[in-house]
Amino acid sequence: MLAVLAVAFAALAGPIRWSPPRWRFAAPGAAQVTSEPQPSFSAAPAPADAGPNEVQRVLMLVVLLVACVAAAVLLYRILRRLGAVRRVRQDAAAHRIEVTSAGEVIAESAPAAAPIVRGLARALQILDDERSADDAIVRAWLGLEEASAASGAGRRPAETPSEYAARVVARFDTDRRAAAVLLDLYQGVRFGGRHADAASIDAARESIRRLADSWHEDAEVKRR
Repeated sequence: MLAVLAVAFAALAGPIRWSPPRWRFAAPGAAQVTSEPQPSFSAAPAPADAGPNEVQRVLMLVVLLVACVAAAVLLYRILRRLGAVRRVRQDAAAHRIEVTSAGEVIAESAPAAAPIVRGLARALQILDDERSADDAIVRAWLGLEEASAASGAGRRPAETPSEYAARVVARFDTDRRAAAVLLDLYQGVRFGGRHADAASIDAARESIRRLADSWHEDAEVKRR
């Protein structure tokens, strides 16, 4: 029975095919290939950029623009201030007015020459006529203060009458020295407890003559 079943199965299955097994042998010395997965290595990530990012760049640009605008505004104000001072000084030169270093106008007009000349002549006469040397020095200087006020020259806010007179009667460098000598003699007698003598009278007379010489030409013009 078993034999009959085997024959019938073989007939139904068809002819039996047999193929020899395929054997693969590696060549001597060749590395044996394995199917084990090899570990993969990826490149290390690049370090982050140490420079400023986009936000920082924008902020730096804004700060730079603000600094440029501020510098331009400051320069404009400085140039405008210098221009204003220059215009004031040009006007002062045209109208013979005095201007401080800050551009403040001190005198509206130049002193008139005639009152100054008359005051200097009167001071010389006082020095010649006054018997007391102390009184001669004081009266001569007070006469110059009155002549300076009569000249119409402006007086500075912090200026004393003596400083005002010394500035008005002095026109040049030599005049300033002569006015300084007269002022020193006056202050020494009036406030310093000193007494004038013949030498003091001579020094005062010489200083007044210098001042009178520098004012003589303008006085002649005014008289005409």
